[in-house]
Amino acid sequence: MSNVVELIDTIKKIALSQNLIQSAFDGDVYTNWNSSEIKYGSFNVGLQSISYSNNLITYTLMLYYGDRLLQDRTNANQIYVDGVNALQSVINLINTASNVEIAGDIIYTPFEQNFADYLAGVYTTIDLTTESSLGTCYDSLTINWVLGMNLPAILS
Repeated sequence: MSNVVELIDTIKKIALSQNLIQSAFDGDVYTNWNSSEIKYGSFNVGLQSISYSNNLITYTLMLYYGDRLLQDRTNANQIYVDGVNALQSVINLINTASNVEIAGDIIYTPFEQNFADYLAGVYTTIDLTTESSLGTCYDSLTINWVLGMNLPAILS
């Protein structure tokens, strides 16, 4: 992935390819799931941090799956199972469809929360690492200027 916008868009497209996911959002889950545009089961990806080291960039992402909880809560466990299945499928497809590595254990945390509706679901945090082109934004004029410089003389 060349940048965070492309990465997030790709993850949302992958999520929408899953039968259990009817809507996909990015950003703040509390804002998105209080929207009138939500369709259940819903997916949300939130960027938590970006780190750069040795020409590798790591994106820490929160992935959420939520669905409407019945008043008697009889569907809570099924929503948790659906959420783990949906998120794991998204993670597996990210790993196979992209030049990325998702390292570490995937821990799913169940939740119940009131948004536009009362939802149950699961969320997880993943660290997604890929090669970076960070710092390579230059044009031929810049390259010619740098190559034409006497760097040893400048650095001394």
